[in-house]
Amino acid sequence: MSVIKRIANPITVAFALVIVLFLIGGIATPVFVSPVNLQNIFVMASFIGLVGFGQTLCILIGGIDLSIPGTVAIGGLITAYYAGNDPSSLPLIVTLVLLGCLVVGLINGLVVALFQVPPILMTLGMNGALVGLGLTLTNGGTTPGSPQALRDFVGGSLLGLSNLLWIWIIVAVIATILLSFTTF
Repeated sequence: MSVIKRIANPITVAFALVIVLFLIGGIATPVFVSPVNLQNIFVMASFIGLVGFGQTLCILIGGIDLSIPGTVAIGGLITAYYAGNDPSSLPLIVTLVLLGCLVVGLINGLVVALFQVPPILMTLGMNGALVGLGLTLTNGGTTPGSPQALRDFVGGSLLGLSNLLWIWIIVAVIATILLSFTTF
């Protein structure tokens, strides 16, 4: 009976379904399993994985963060708008954007903790404020494209794996250690 429980646990079932879908995709469209497409899938999954880790931490403490889309969007907007084509400013701007995201999270957390505002309401309101800020900064228009240095980093690779995938692997290892081996 315990063997069946191990085989039928939700994680095993989820992985099995992913493999089945992957095989179906490969049969239906052989290009689906090409190295280039797999690299693209992993790059997209790495972004979702990074955001998902932050959301996991929120959910584990009984909350939810609905400000993530606005935070990601305003971070990208500010990076594209202010870094422009000046690659020398990119490290400073990325650092400031990350600090800004930290401040957004801190504001969300403090308001939830100090004023007992439900996390879903606070973060949904913050998301609306961030989207409004983005619309205000762009006058409802678009921004210039991402800086070339950022595109080069995102499109770059190390040992055959995308830089974003390496970041995801590092975060996944840290998350696994943090969530499996610490009381945090």
